Amino acid sequence: MSSSSHKRRAVSPARGTTVEQMAEDTTVGRILAAAEMLFAEQGLSKPTLRTITERAGVNIAAVNYHFGSKEELILAVFERLSQGINARRVAELETLLAEAAARAKPPQLSDVVACFVRVYVDPRPEENSALFAKLVLQHRVEPTPVTHAVVRTHFDPMAARFIDALALACPGIDRAILAWRYMFMVGAVIVTVTDQGGDNRLARLTGGAADTADRAVLAGELVRFLIAGMAAS
Repeated sequence: MSSSSHKRRAVSPARGTTVEQMAEDTTVGRILAAAEMLFAEQGLSKPTLRTITERAGVNIAAVNYHFGSKEELILAVFERLSQGINARRVAELETLLAEAAARAKPPQLSDVVACFVRVYVDPRPEENSALFAKLVLQHRVEPTPVTHAVVRTHFDPMAARFIDALALACPGIDRAILAWRYMFMVGAVIVTVTDQGGDNRLARLTGGAADTADRAVLAGELVRFLIAGMAAS
């Protein structure tokens, strides 16, 4: 994804918003929703701006006005997904930590790891976790200043809370080591959950005996593997 000098407009609704501004908000929402669906269905490269605007029921000028380019639109989708999905993860983690504190016990490592993995293997209807994982992977392969900003804003605070939780669950392991292992966890999860579709590599290597499409098995094996790595002496 290439960075652009175009400045995306702030379009969040607020008290006193005019009818014209509300129409703009609706247009932006339709564009983002259409882009998200098409990127999930066809990948990031195939959908054109014309296809996206036809799905959204707007003209191409609206995309140019609000986002400037397809690259900036992809970044806007990435930011929207990041904000929602990571907020869910942090909320679930805080609930888990509060329940552990109420029992005067540290959180279970399995619960902390499962909390991190859950959004990828058990998404809510409004969450596009498969596309989210692809966008995270694309950032790792081809980062830009803008994607770095998204990661600093929406990922780093969440990562720090998870490393804190891992430190509570694994009191005998140095926090810096757990930070390493957190990064290994991210890599394992993202690579595995993006290996989807009828020709996924896992299914090919095992002759269909193992398949990432089986989300229940995927979740169990991921969590089991990650717990062993986190707790290794």
